[in-house]
Amino acid sequence: MIIPVGINHVIRGWPRVTIGIIVTCTLIQIYATAWAPSQEDVAALIEKRIGERSSSPDADWASTVTQEAEQLAERIPIIRLGYPTGHGLSWRLFTAAFVHSGWLHLFGNMLFLWLAGAALEDRWGRLRFAGFYLASAAASTLFFDALHSGPDTILVGASGAISALMGAFLVFFARMQIHFVYWFWTTAGRFDLVAYVALPLWFLEQLLSAWLQDDAGNVSSVAFTAHIGGFVFGLVVAAIVKLAARQPADAPEPEREKPRPVARPAPPAAEARRPRDPPPKIEAPKPPPSPRDPGDGPTFLS
Repeated sequence: MIIPVGINHVIRGWPRVTIGIIVTCTLIQIYATAWAPSQEDVAALIEKRIGERSSSPDADWASTVTQEAEQLAERIPIIRLGYPTGHGLSWRLFTAAFVHSGWLHLFGNMLFLWLAGAALEDRWGRLRFAGFYLASAAASTLFFDALHSGPDTILVGASGAISALMGAFLVFFARMQIHFVYWFWTTAGRFDLVAYVALPLWFLEQLLSAWLQDDAGNVSSVAFTAHIGGFVFGLVVAAIVKLAARQPADAPEPEREKPRPVARPAPPAAEARRPRDPPPKIEAPKPPPSPRDPGDGPTFLS
């Protein structure tokens, strides 16, 4: 197992948007674990109502049970906020990125979000980063939906949007060192790898996994195509932003103002005709008096 644990980058200030996303996802997962019903609860409700039908027959039994089961299922975050395939443009394209299938799913995504998101938010600012994150969530989900050919499913998780952050990270921080820790049975350690090597390797892994999944005809719980679509989306958008921010090499430099002579105003005519006072004379200091001879007798002051 190989896990990234840090980057060689100093963040200026608190990445509030990144922290807000992590807190929101964590609170939703806490609610899903502690208070929300599960899919097993919905199935148990239906079985209970089926058992009660024999004792109390009702013509509207089917519609009543369906409505009651739907109301219970709406309290499950995955069903309430997740994106059903084939749903088209919907607000669920954004909310699905804040719901996860379990704590392990949440922890892995939030770790990658913190590493890539904090650095990008520090570079772009809060508003641009927040808009890019939401757009990435929608783009990766639509990419998965366009290529999905299996049975209908509900897509949840922030991995598609985070993959877009990783693509943008590769554009702006290609030479950044990423710190990893590894653990294989009884061997553990750490190593560093530059971003322009680590991130393309991760992307190739996603391509290989998606190809093996389609070739075998298996349905996986990991949306590899959403990762691929998000990474490409982030790579393209970040490249466009970076190129647009650069000044063309052949653009003419702005002209500098040439120095001009500054003419001093002439003095008024009356002042020019006024005679100037002669400079003051400096007199030499007088020499001190010679010392008095004590034999000359007394001296009186008058």
